[in-house]
Amino acid sequence: MSQRGLAPFQPIQAYVKRQNIIPEEDPTQAPNGVTIPYVKRQDNTIPEEDPTQAPNGVTIPYVKRQDNTIPEEDPTQAPNGVTIPYVKRQDNTIPEEDPTQAPNGVTIPYVKRQDNTIPEEDPTQAPNGVTIPYVKRQDNTIPEEDPTKAPNGVTIPYQK
Repeated sequence: MSQRGLAPFQPIQAYVKRQNIIPEEDPTQAPNGVTIPYVKRQDNTIPEEDPTQAPNGVTIPYVKRQDNTIPEEDPTQAPNGVTIPYVKRQDNTIPEEDPTQAPNGVTIPYVKRQDNTIPEEDPTQAPNGVTIPYVKRQDNTIPEEDPTKAPNGVTIPYQK
């Protein structure tokens, strides 16, 4: 206080917000790269244009069909990549084919079995991954085994 003196404080100017007004401009347009004043249409409609089409890349006036139908075309097919006229079958059936099979990758004619049974095969087994003929036990019993136990993870014979 001793440096300033005893005069009263000056009032601080309050912040006055400026009016956010954009100055008005005349609207312009540049249809051909030259800026000209924009004039609104009186009726605010888009002028009508004649319809056009370009079937082969050349723009020509569009003319509507009189009957508004798609002209009929003859049906075609291309079984071997060559387009030929399509002819319907008279009886509308699929022609019959001889049945075939390919057991070893070679196509051969299929012949039905006469008795319609599956041929019997000898039974086999593969206990160790090798296929061997299966032989039935004569007495059809499970062979007896000595009893075992594994108290600590080690298999030992069990004593009664």
